[in-house]
Amino acid sequence: MLFHSADAHGHCMDVDLPAPQAREVLEEEVSRYTNHICDLRSRINSLAPVSVLHSEILCEIFLRAARGVNDYEGRHWRSKYGWISISHVCRHWRSVALSCSVLWSELHLPHASHEFLQELLVRSGTAPLTVTYLKWETSGWGGHAVTAPTSLEQVAMAMILGSYHLERVRSLSLTFGHTGHDEILRLLNGPAPLLESLDITCVSMSDISSDAYDCVHQFIHHPETRRLRRLELYNLTMRWSTIVLPQLTHLNIRSEGRFTLLVDVEELMSSITYMNNLEELVINNALKPKPFDMSTVSNTFALPRLHTLSIQEGCSNCVHLLNRLEVPSLLYLNLGVSHFSGSIRSWLTQYRRRH
Repeated sequence: MLFHSADAHGHCMDVDLPAPQAREVLEEEVSRYTNHICDLRSRINSLAPVSVLHSEILCEIFLRAARGVNDYEGRHWRSKYGWISISHVCRHWRSVALSCSVLWSELHLPHASHEFLQELLVRSGTAPLTVTYLKWETSGWGGHAVTAPTSLEQVAMAMILGSYHLERVRSLSLTFGHTGHDEILRLLNGPAPLLESLDITCVSMSDISSDAYDCVHQFIHHPETRRLRRLELYNLTMRWSTIVLPQLTHLNIRSEGRFTLLVDVEELMSSITYMNNLEELVINNALKPKPFDMSTVSNTFALPRLHTLSIQEGCSNCVHLLNRLEVPSLLYLNLGVSHFSGSIRSWLTQYRRRH
């Protein structure tokens, strides 16, 4: 076959080759021109105004875009990692995105497949991890329900919460349905020196085994888990009389009100007494009913840094808590008191005047 081609210097020449070889030569020539066009386009892109931005600024823009997508889109699986399209715009943006380890440090299960999860762990380098497990499925009535983790998801969580990666976790949020919580809670058996926030939600109020409770208790009291500042528990009753967490700044305890999940107010107070650094305290439907007795006087204790206090409880527990707490820095007080009586209303009015 005789056809025109160009040598390495771009000079045109006639070539007589068999068809297979001629095809190979032509494909090489197409590849060479394609690469040259890509290079020209990259040079054109380098002249765009956005290209003058430093890599650090671009990385910050990418981080804000990723967080904005996750906050706005909610639970839909495509939303969690939809921001990755940013890295497909051009070679420069992809290079910047891959070099920004923090950008890949948010792990959402089960939205990330096992293979993708491994890639995220590699790309995130040594950056602190934010780990969220939340699995929603559409119910028959068009609502959403939390379902149990599959075996593959449990394997993925085991990979993340293994001793090496657990030491990188800064924020951990676990939301469970009817089953599967024990297997994952048992994984919390190592140090988490970077952990600052722990959120455990049991939507279905399922019973959790005693050894799973023990794992959580030992986990938050581990000598190397000293950075824990925020603790949020929903339908998870702890043995508060044995919990000492003076480093906490935010404590949120909520329950749907099943009696076996409720805690005695005095037991809870015995733990809060040591939380001198608390800035926010939320107690919602989590306390056992207590007979109202205005004559009962207990020792008070101060939470000098507390600026936000929210209590949604029966009137007796509300009054008891407010009687016990000294909160000189309080800025916001939210009370949801049930079963009002005249004497309680009068007491709350006096309390508001004093504070």
